[in-house]
This record gives sequence, structure tokens and C-alpha cells, in this order.
Amino acid sequence: MADTGGWYGLLAIYQEAVQHQRDELERDPAACLDCGEPLTTGPNGELYCRFDGSTWEAGNRRTGRIGTAHN
Repeated sequence: MADTGGWYGLLAIYQEAVQHQRDELERDPAACLDCGEPLTTGPNGELYCRFDGSTWEAGNRRTGRIGTAHN
């Protein structure tokens, strides 16, 4: 088991961290990163926060705002 300790163990930790970051960049956020409010699917399919109108996409990237006024 020469590949389980020392530098090989450190390399395995690094590779796991890289994969975790890739997974995070592909995953849609479940809640607004500003206020924690659960995100809702908007009229054009975008994820948005009903509280402040911010829109989000995979990787926790804010893409803008939509109007939150109710008619």
C-alpha cells in the first residue's frame, strides 16, 4: 500500500477537493445566499428569491434581479 500515505494521501485529498468544487459549480443553489430564503422557479425558469428578487444559477452565481411587486 505504497500509495496511501505521505504525498499520495495529500494528492488524494487535493483531488477530492477539486471534485467537490466541480460539483458545487454544477449544482443549483437551494436558498438565497443573501438572506437564506428558499429559491423559487420564476416565470422564465430562473431561480429567484421571493424576498429580494435576486436571481441565481448553478455555482451560486447571482445573475440579476426580477421585480417582486404583486399586481
